[in-house]
Amino acid sequence: MGTRFGKYTEMVPKGFVEVNGIPMVIQSIETLISCGIERIIIGTGYHKEAYEALSAEYPEVICCHSPRYAETNCLYTLWNCRELIGDEDFLMLDSDLIYEPKAITSLLECKYHSAILTTPVKKFQDSYFVEQDKHHRFVKWSKNYDELNACGELIGIHKLSNKFFREVCREFESNLAQNEKSSYEPFFQKVSNTTCPIYILKVDDLIWYEIDDEADLKVAEESVHIEHKRHTYHSNVKNMLKTPFVCYRNERYNGHTAGMNKENAKYLLNTLKKVFEENGIELLLAYGTLLGAIREHDFIGHDSDMDTMIWRRDMQKCLDLASELAKYDIQLECYVLPWIFTYSYKGVTCDIDVINEPISPFNKRYCLIESQYIQRSFFEHTEKYEFQGEMHTIPAHPEVLLEYHYGRKWRIPGGPHARLQSKLFFWYYINKQIQRVKRFIKRKFKSSNH
Repeated sequence: MGTRFGKYTEMVPKGFVEVNGIPMVIQSIETLISCGIERIIIGTGYHKEAYEALSAEYPEVICCHSPRYAETNCLYTLWNCRELIGDEDFLMLDSDLIYEPKAITSLLECKYHSAILTTPVKKFQDSYFVEQDKHHRFVKWSKNYDELNACGELIGIHKLSNKFFREVCREFESNLAQNEKSSYEPFFQKVSNTTCPIYILKVDDLIWYEIDDEADLKVAEESVHIEHKRHTYHSNVKNMLKTPFVCYRNERYNGHTAGMNKENAKYLLNTLKKVFEENGIELLLAYGTLLGAIREHDFIGHDSDMDTMIWRRDMQKCLDLASELAKYDIQLECYVLPWIFTYSYKGVTCDIDVINEPISPFNKRYCLIESQYIQRSFFEHTEKYEFQGEMHTIPAHPEVLLEYHYGRKWRIPGGPHARLQSKLFFWYYINKQIQRVKRFIKRKFKSSNH
């Protein structure tokens, strides 16, 4: 949560604090990719949506949410990721770091299956010091420099073999209720001294910094200079937070009740359609709004907002129209980019889901909406439908799509609607398995060449 950062982390998690204009987690992701890393798992908690939005920008990213993040610690989050980690060796990194690529390449190239990256002592706030034996095995850690024969300072970047990780999990699970608030250092120490050693890799001239508060941030921006090979990130969230036309969704929901003013809803929907069409943007009716249009030829009486969709290619244009729509008393709300954002008018809101293009040729028949794969033909071949006095755009075969979302009894008001999650996630699961097989074949091919 990064509470020591105050206002910096009111709307985003600690990893999104910007250092010289780029969030720490973005710098870390791009450094990893530049070093050849093809799969990145992020254990999420506070404001998980900020991390989940990254998977649209970076197909290498997968998120694993820990709903108990506020009452547990980092080892619990790591343990929570164990199924996604599977049987592979991996690197483990804290999110509040900036570092040069050498930190990653040094670990990848070192001879140890499991290694803790350290450097000479650089700072004294939140530092962890480590001690090694004559074989460079990790034997002890402490926050107190005088309690051990310190060989260096822990950075927060580690190389873990799957065997070592499984031993740590076994120790952690032996008394889960007691251990869930633990950090990982004591368990690394215990496993290293009993069943499976982890070694100390010391890199003397490494450029890095851990950032815990505003004082650290100031030092990092003034004194720590790291060149990155790749910067593809453009922060729509940052642009939104700077615009004067933004209100915040969580504030609107205080005291929120079901139902909405239909006249205000009609004004908002038709104005969005008008302004968007004038700027070459196609706005599609979706979910509950599409359901009401087809079934009731009106908004659903108990619905609390409207649902629409646009293509990803139009997302930035929609955000840039915030100042234009403000002339109509319509405000842009900050929510989950690049998955969904919201415009509002006098307490009525219209959610705009983003239709993302598929991220691999295997999924070319499907598009990604929020975290779900749906056939793209619904949205490529659209229809016109009269609703609220205007001809609105709707997906092709709307009745098929509504059954897909809400079940066979979607025509019954108040009926037992159920989204078919198993179908929506089927292709996502298959794609992940194919990527896993590709990585396995790639490793085998490399080893056979050696």
